[in-house]
Amino acid sequence: MQYPPILLLHISAGMVGMVSGAAALILRKGSPRHALVGKVFVASMLTMATTATYLAVLKHQDSNIGGGILTF
Repeated sequence: MQYPPILLLHISAGMVGMVSGAAALILRKGSPRHALVGKVFVASMLTMATTATYLAVLKHQDSNIGGGILTF
């Protein structure tokens, strides 16, 4: 089964967000590594919210469009 590339990007960003979020919780606050994984987490969440909103627009899902915009 073929999946659209935007969906694969959305799923990948979510996976990166979960891993980097867990790493940010484990690393000592204020350390350079904590700051780095925090930036990765933010970038992945923005990517995930953007792709989710785009997918919702394609499928005409109004509530998910609002949720994606609110998340962003």
